[in-house]
Amino acid sequence: MTNPGTLTFSRNTLQSRAILNNPAGSTIDVQNNNQFIYYNGGLAMAFNNAGLLKKSAGTGTSSIGITFTNTGSVDIETGILSVPPYSETATNTLTFVIGGMTPGPQFSRLLVSGGASLTGTSILSLLQATAPTLSINLVSFSLVV
Repeated sequence: MTNPGTLTFSRNTLQSRAILNNPAGSTIDVQNNNQFIYYNGGLAMAFNNAGLLKKSAGTGTSSIGITFTNTGSVDIETGILSVPPYSETATNTLTFVIGGMTPGPQFSRLLVSGGASLTGTSILSLLQATAPTLSINLVSFSLVV
């Protein structure tokens, strides 16, 4: 299945036995706190993102439960995006938003189960109302094994 433009997951999830392609110029917008795409037996399923994967609503966790290949951009505006092993190239962009100290409602987070290779550009956007009052260590990674 190829996304020809914008695909929005609000209350729904995708349970399929196919490959989901999000080509350059297309957007998948996650607006829920569910495992929005998952594998339910049968043929192997994969999500290939060359466009924009965005989490724009929901302060909880949205997760990808299948193989995820990212050659595009990931923009986590709110909440937590949980992915299987994650890698990117030098041309990828990963964007986070911060407006406080609580993960989910006050800052966005990428939660990786497995290995992560971050070689692209990471962008941290401060919410204007909180930017003057926050003191944050911007080089902070946590690894949970």
